[in-house]
Amino acid sequence: MATSLVQQGFFSILRWRNDVVRDEARNVAVVLVDPEGQFGGVKAAPLSRVSPRLHEQGILDAMIVGLQNQFV
Repeated sequence: MATSLVQQGFFSILRWRNDVVRDEARNVAVVLVDPEGQFGGVKAAPLSRVSPRLHEQGILDAMIVGLQNQFV
């Protein structure tokens, strides 16, 4: 666990767009990292609430777990 105070960080919001034509996207996760990219974290929404079918396919689940593993 990091003990130093980081003065600056960067974030990105991961969005899922189920239907490109309707252009309705849902926020599914937030990724936060320090300037060097060494420390960070991912906070994800429950994917079953975003889309039950998306959760069953496991595509986005695998991507979010991969992002989380970068900061372990």
